[in-house]
Amino acid sequence: MNPQIHLASKSSRRQDLLRQIGVEFDVIRLREAPGRERDVQEGARSAEPALHYVERMARTKVAVAWMRMQQRKMIELPVLSADTEVVLDDTIFGKPADAADAARMLRLLSGKTHDVLSAVAVRMGEQTEVEISASKVAFRKLTPAEIDHYVATGEPPRSSRGSRGASPAWSGCRSPRRRKSSRASACRCCRGRPPCATAFLRPRSRRLRPRSTAAP
Repeated sequence: MNPQIHLASKSSRRQDLLRQIGVEFDVIRLREAPGRERDVQEGARSAEPALHYVERMARTKVAVAWMRMQQRKMIELPVLSADTEVVLDDTIFGKPADAADAARMLRLLSGKTHDVLSAVAVRMGEQTEVEISASKVAFRKLTPAEIDHYVATGEPPRSSRGSRGASPAWSGCRSPRRRKSSRASACRCCRGRPPCATAFLRPRSRRLRPRSTAAP
């Protein structure tokens, strides 16, 4: 495989989505294991708007990954990172701490319309490009049994941040007729998840790529 980019994420879902649009990549792993100092400290600042937060996280991740690429003497290629957050009534949900927290989030989302914000950043050298997409997703009213069943699957939001999983279990919670998306996330193939923004950035990443990617 000849990677086109370095992906600053170990998320299997993000990797699958990149494969869907034909992007070859390798992964730069950032430090996030318990007991070690994390490369990226997540969490919104006081009164920080959600759109600002997702962009800041994407930019921070891509900057740290670029530094790690250089430290590890990896081949110089564009580096891609992403951040996606669920927002309800100006509250950023973040990643649930455990199954009980995931169930709490689902109860809050039940019967309501929430925002899904995604920021995708690509960096080459000193230049960084960012694309942000936003979707409104309506949930039908969920029963306690449905919430318990969904949490038991271990799928998002329990296993990853937010409510953008493509699984049948999660899709059953939505009311598709009440979905609204921004320009960057209107494509039906990914339903407002990062691939559309990633595809939008691909021509830019090609322009950012060095003339020669051969190892020195």
